[in-house]
Amino acid sequence: MRSLSFILASTLILSSCGPSSGSSQEKAKSERTQNEATAGNSRPPVVKEKNEGQYMARLSSLNENVAGFITGAATISRIKDELVGDVRFSGEALTAGILHEQNIHIGDRCPTAADDLNGDGFIDAVEGSLVYGKIIIPLDGDLNSQRMGGGIFPVADEFGGYIYSQVASYQKFMEDLREIDINLDDQIVTLAEGEEFDFENKVIVIQGVSVNADLPDTVVSNNQFANYQSLPVACGIFSRVHQVPGRSDNGNRDYPLPEVDGDNSVIYDGANLPIPPKEAPSTNTPETSEPQNYGEGD
Repeated sequence: MRSLSFILASTLILSSCGPSSGSSQEKAKSERTQNEATAGNSRPPVVKEKNEGQYMARLSSLNENVAGFITGAATISRIKDELVGDVRFSGEALTAGILHEQNIHIGDRCPTAADDLNGDGFIDAVEGSLVYGKIIIPLDGDLNSQRMGGGIFPVADEFGGYIYSQVASYQKFMEDLREIDINLDDQIVTLAEGEEFDFENKVIVIQGVSVNADLPDTVVSNNQFANYQSLPVACGIFSRVHQVPGRSDNGNRDYPLPEVDGDNSVIYDGANLPIPPKEAPSTNTPETSEPQNYGEGD
């Protein structure tokens, strides 16, 4: 009888513990499976890049023998989540009235005459891409995305120049660069997993010259465009700007425009300076002349 009671008690204890232990194991297994599935379907977290501030690339001419002399600059500015891309392009007659594809590439230098591999006197799109690499940022109609800009690039005016400006979200911009590359055969490339990104030393290339340009058959294209449309005409390398262009080191303008304050003083870049006393009328002024009115009063 005593043995029977012991067996019954042991059975009750095992029955009460068994389901609880099994339930915990099943719950842990379920959570582990869910975490693994989530990890498999998600991209790695975005690495915080050091791209705060402004970066500028001064444009220099490529294939000047047909495109003419090119000047201008491209700037990329980031303040927190605001990203601004800006290009100022000044060309000549054979860059007027046509579309100019403009992209930032992953390379770190612009082509030189030494990169003319076939010796025809031109740096075509194929020879150029061997130097400055594939496209990482198309400066087109949508700076937030590599592919949603629709290939909408600026068209130069009748003088051969244009101004381009786009604003984007830096977070969206970086998330797009980290998307999986859906076409490995085109000229656009995304970032590798965990790869950091920096605007420093990236190369901007601007393409496009008039159909009237005299190009030999040895000048070829590396995309669906004709050779004159994809011909590189300007190039520049981005570097970080530590001083905003056009301002002196102390932030004062060379020739300030004074503003009159209510206390009879002049506001000069934040400093109140007294207005100098009016000079006495010149004794050389003829008596018949009327006094000049400079807006000081009637």
